[in-house]
Amino acid sequence: MNSEVAGPDSWSGSDLAAKQSSYARDLLPYLPEIDAALEKFKELELNGPAVDADTFPLPTLGPQLQDVAKDLYEGPGFVLLRGLNTDKYSDEDNMIIFLGISSHIGSQRGAQNKSRVMVSHITNAKEWQNVPEEKRHGIHTNSALPFHNDMGCEILTLLYRQVAASGGATSLASAATIYSELLKQPEVLETLKAADWSVQLSGKPPRFEPMPVLANHDGHIIISADPGRLGLHPKTGEKPSEGDLSRLTEAQLRALEVLNELAEKHAFSVPAQAGDILLINNLAVLHKRDSYLDDEGAGGGEDATKRRWLMRLWLRNEALSWGVPESMRTPWEAAYGKEIGRFIEDKYDPTPQPDYKVPRYTSGTAAWLIEDDEA
Repeated sequence: MNSEVAGPDSWSGSDLAAKQSSYARDLLPYLPEIDAALEKFKELELNGPAVDADTFPLPTLGPQLQDVAKDLYEGPGFVLLRGLNTDKYSDEDNMIIFLGISSHIGSQRGAQNKSRVMVSHITNAKEWQNVPEEKRHGIHTNSALPFHNDMGCEILTLLYRQVAASGGATSLASAATIYSELLKQPEVLETLKAADWSVQLSGKPPRFEPMPVLANHDGHIIISADPGRLGLHPKTGEKPSEGDLSRLTEAQLRALEVLNELAEKHAFSVPAQAGDILLINNLAVLHKRDSYLDDEGAGGGEDATKRRWLMRLWLRNEALSWGVPESMRTPWEAAYGKEIGRFIEDKYDPTPQPDYKVPRYTSGTAAWLIEDDEA
């Protein structure tokens, strides 16, 4: 497929700015049903791993959420669910509701690191400030994050527990739209499609695997680009162990520049509020985050919600899934496969850990690598 892509997943930010109905869904009419499902689940005396569409029944909202899943795989590739009042619930109940709603969209959850963290927290907790920013993952700072994908993830799912005092906006860009633009620059397009990009899989020692950044797969444009994982990242603090494999070529560096320029050109800034759930087809849509400032008086305990805080799930709808090409499969297997961490219990924490565990490696962007583990 080397022709312009025309479909619901091909859009530009300027097209969506005045069309909130094309991507936003209102949960307000279904809040009593959500509360009833929460109480039913609590009566079962189960915990996070047991939340699914059966233990968290949503007889009216459930079919609507199945349509949301179709919008993610067959529509624009992102949906904003609006109407939850997260201040009304405890931290544990917020997590259960997040898991319950999302289970009607994608039943399979991906592991987000080798320790099998299933719910992660995107925040810059005040308790973590004793750890230098360069030793933390990018999602655990308030710095800007460039356009990227969470490598391996299919449906990136974010619950906005709280937004920042200023900044922190999430922007999206359509891979299909970018692909159509790249047809005018065939050399750049072929560079992105070539399976010779050095994707860093571990930090100590550095280990790489060649993969493409962009692919045509069964009629879908799939993108898997995280600048922090392409080539040897400076934060690794290691020298290459595999010769020139870790070094990006001039053509690749130029291709990344063009990719980012086109993403910025067609970017859509999501008007997210506290309580929103943003779902993104991570195979079809790039995302970035602006830098932000928190309320300086916000700390732990009761004040924690005054700081920007998102809860993150990696979902997959097995019936609708596009799958991934073999050349991009390694990160996908790390998230959804059965082998990595199969003897480790899945972890569901409703709040960020008070003590920040410094990872062995950080790419500075989405969070982790296949062999990322606490030092």
